[in-house]
Amino acid sequence: MFKAATHVYKEYQHSHNPVREDVKDCYDYDFNTCGSDFFALDMRAKRDFDNDYTILGKKQISRFKTWAKELENSNNKGPIFVLSTVTMVHLKDFVSNLFDWVGVFGARDDVRDHWAHEKHGKEFLKMLNTIFKTSHNTNRPLVVLSGDVHIGGVFKLFSDNPKYKNANVTQLTSSAITYAALGPMKMNLLAKATVEKGLIGKQTKKGATFSFKREVLFPQYNFSIINYKTDEEKTTEINIELIGKSDDNRVKESVRLNLLDL
Repeated sequence: MFKAATHVYKEYQHSHNPVREDVKDCYDYDFNTCGSDFFALDMRAKRDFDNDYTILGKKQISRFKTWAKELENSNNKGPIFVLSTVTMVHLKDFVSNLFDWVGVFGARDDVRDHWAHEKHGKEFLKMLNTIFKTSHNTNRPLVVLSGDVHIGGVFKLFSDNPKYKNANVTQLTSSAITYAALGPMKMNLLAKATVEKGLIGKQTKKGATFSFKREVLFPQYNFSIINYKTDEEKTTEINIELIGKSDDNRVKESVRLNLLDL
């Protein structure tokens, strides 16, 4: 099944993407445009739940770090975007690990997809450190673009590590597809399981290095629009608009935020 899915993906989707000529069977890629830099992570091809590198794989982590390091010499002034279908922040950690055992809503495979699952701890910490280091060293805001969880939201990410004091990191999640089979009660439970604030990443003896705060939540049908502005020195605005249903389950036209104001 994986071989067939890979073949179809290559022909119908990956053929449109920038290709790394020097790496065989590589599905992550990067590009830059309009003063911004993008890295699209491949989060399917190297899955191995029984390995230390459970989602991305060791080689892709290395490529991502190399790309991030090269940005320090870039003349681009726009935001940095990292495309991650696996959300950095979504379900509460204990919910992810509990669902893995009990399979609520048939969600075992879904929650294993989330970085919050304890199994991904080592790789997740590498990702967080690379992301915050990149934003700090380039003095550019970094936005993680996510989806694939059927809920929309905006999360601000923080680090108490002084090495990352200039980092500005947010996550924008959007999905036009929702859990259509879930009734209002289960939908509300799912919304409540989505974190408001707390710690992320592997715990250390000195305490957690990374934390987050939820700014907006859309439990149902939504899509997002992003525009940003730069001057000759830096990014001045990153405006996002989420359109769909809000956390009180009433239809709203939109919620608009400047991510640099968070």
